[in-house]
Amino acid sequence: YDGLNDHFCQEPINSGNYTKVESLFQPNHCDGGIGIFNLIDPDGDGLTGFVPYKNNPPTCTNHIPKDSVKIQILHWIGEVVDEGGDDPRTPINEEISPPTPVRKNYEAILDQWIRYAIYRSNDEGDCAFVDSILSPLVSFRWQKRRYGQKIMCGDVDGAGNVLSSIHAENPEIADFKTIQEINLKRLRGLGDGNWISDTEIATLKNIAESELPSSGYARSLFRLLTGNALPYQIQNINNYKSNVSPRSIYTQNQPLTLVSLLPNPTTDKIQIQANQEIFKIQIHDISGKVKIERFSQSEIDVRNLSTGLYMISIQFKDGTIQTQKIIIN
Repeated sequence: YDGLNDHFCQEPINSGNYTKVESLFQPNHCDGGIGIFNLIDPDGDGLTGFVPYKNNPPTCTNHIPKDSVKIQILHWIGEVVDEGGDDPRTPINEEISPPTPVRKNYEAILDQWIRYAIYRSNDEGDCAFVDSILSPLVSFRWQKRRYGQKIMCGDVDGAGNVLSSIHAENPEIADFKTIQEINLKRLRGLGDGNWISDTEIATLKNIAESELPSSGYARSLFRLLTGNALPYQIQNINNYKSNVSPRSIYTQNQPLTLVSLLPNPTTDKIQIQANQEIFKIQIHDISGKVKIERFSQSEIDVRNLSTGLYMISIQFKDGTIQTQKIIIN
C-alpha cells in the first residue's frame, strides 16, 4: 500500500502468504516487494519480496542456496559496520550516534536476512543451519532467538548451554534467564533434581505481576505450572506514557548532542568537545572490556592503551549516550 499516493500497489493471492502479485488498481506505481521480507530477494527472482515454492504447503525449496544466505548476512554486517552501526558478532554496542538514514536501511536489510535464515531453517527442519547463523551473533537479541531455536529443535541441553553463556548484564536479561532456568526444569521433566520449588514459583509470580519486559514469559509459565491465570489490569495509557522513556534517545523535540574527538587517531591524549555536560566516559577494547572509565572529564590520557581500535562511550548529564570509534597509534 502506497500511503503517499493513496493506492494499493500489490496484493497477495491468498491471505497469509507473501506471494507478489501486481494490483489491478495500480500495477506499476510502487517500488519494492511486500510481506515480511520486502527488502531482500531470498528467492532469487530479481524482485524484492518472498515467493515460496508453489507446492502444497509452500516451502523455500527453490530459493537461493544456504551458503548464499550466509554470504548476504556477512555482506550486510559489513555494510552496517561501515556506516557506523553495531557489529552483532561483538559483545559491545559499537554504533555511532545518531544513525543515518542509510544505516537504518542497511540494518533493516540485515535484520530481514537473519530472520529469513531462521524462517527457512524452521521450514526445512535444518537445526544445524540456524545454529550456524545465530551462534556468531553474540548480542542478547539474537542469543535469545538461538535459545528458542534450540528448544524448538528439541535440544534442551543445548538450550541450557546457550542460556548459561548469556551474561545477565541488566535486569531484563537476568529475569529472562531466571524464567528460562525454571522452564528448562519443566522441559527436562520433573524429578531427578528438577523439582520446581515454591520459591521459584513465587519468583515467577513476582516477575509476572511486574511491568518488566519478561513479565509475559513469566505469566505464561506460571499458568503452565500452576494452572492459575494471574489477573491482569491494563494501565491507563494516559497516566502511564508520561513515565515511559522513548525507545531512542533521539526524539524530534530533543536537541542533537554534538561531539568531537580530537585528535583521532591519537597517541597520548584525546580531547572531548561536546555541547552538553559530560557525566561519564568509558573506553572499551574490541572484546567489550572497559579499559578506562572517567567521570566529568573532557580530556583522557590514553598512553597506557595498546595500539588499535577502541570504542569510546560518552554519557551526558541528561542520560543520553553517544559511542564513537577511536584509534590509538
